[in-house]
Amino acid sequence: MHIPVLLGGLILGWRAGLLIGFITPIISSFLTGMPPLFPILPMMTIELALYGAASGYTYQSLHWPLFVSLLFAMAIGRIGVAVMIAALADSLHIQLSPLIYIIMSLSQGALGVIIQLVFIPVFINRFNKIIYVKGVYKNNEKK
Repeated sequence: MHIPVLLGGLILGWRAGLLIGFITPIISSFLTGMPPLFPILPMMTIELALYGAASGYTYQSLHWPLFVSLLFAMAIGRIGVAVMIAALADSLHIQLSPLIYIIMSLSQGALGVIIQLVFIPVFINRFNKIIYVKGVYKNNEKK
């Protein structure tokens, strides 16, 4: 789910990235049962919505370098979930400290992060060449 959300933000901008990130885990949960509704779905919804919004805003609006936008989006998503855990741990019955969540998500998701950091820049660079070089857009403007 993470790669399509990050790609959506990078290509379509922060609003679409936010929407894609918010809707994707909900649809996945109802269609496949993953992520489980409780307590993972609320955490993934926040994380992925922030991924999509942050990647789109930093890359499309602020024109940050692609790699920096990806790293920032991944950090913001995890920090957002940590803040949610800190704020709602009692009401959501989450027995996990925010710091432990960040450490666990980085250690368990290290391979996924590496794949995202390798695959997404290659995809975006090729996508941009097709869109801007082959004539769909000229000089970053719509035809």
